[in-house]
Amino acid sequence: MTRRLTILFISILLFIGISSCDELTEPQPDPKNCEVEVFTVNTSSTKTVHYEVITSGDLDVESVMYYSDNGYITIVNPTRFPMSLDFTLPSDLDSIGVFANAKVQNGKIEVKMTVTSAGSTVSQEDACSQITS
Repeated sequence: MTRRLTILFISILLFIGISSCDELTEPQPDPKNCEVEVFTVNTSSTKTVHYEVITSGDLDVESVMYYSDNGYITIVNPTRFPMSLDFTLPSDLDSIGVFANAKVQNGKIEVKMTVTSAGSTVSQEDACSQITS
């Protein structure tokens, strides 16, 4: 009888010990603060501009800013991606660019710009990422 009680007691202790174990998880790194931008001062001719903002993975985009035919535009906490914008900018607007701020946990944000002016095309891009296992 004592042997049965000892086996029962040990079994109960093992069950409690196993069931109380928490699964160990690796701590996640802090989100990376990303500021991506492409910017240029262009010629004094009329230009067509194409901007793109592309995201993937786990991130929060805090803002997207760009120059348009209506001036400097800021979108706070945008949610629709990819973002694609096209403008024809007048000759007196020489600042052209797209900018984005994001907190990237496990992903990537990219901004791209293509400018066509006086028969020439120039493209630029910038990206920021953080990949966690």
